[in-house]
Amino acid sequence: MTSNAWQILGNEGVSESLQNIMEGMNRIFTIGGRNQTYSKTLAVYATYRTRGLPHKEAVDDMVELARAGLL
Repeated sequence: MTSNAWQILGNEGVSESLQNIMEGMNRIFTIGGRNQTYSKTLAVYATYRTRGLPHKEAVDDMVELARAGLL
């Protein structure tokens, strides 16, 4: 799934390493949202990134969403 998201991002002109994506997802998943799935989390991340948000800002925002139970 991570590799697929990475390829989609690359096709959209967003350059990010697989390692950074996985580390970001790990940071979000340590919050442990109730209905959180890896595929949903990657989809939200890809959406944020393709809309122009830098990696750190996307992950930070998603951490807050997970803390609020919205992810």
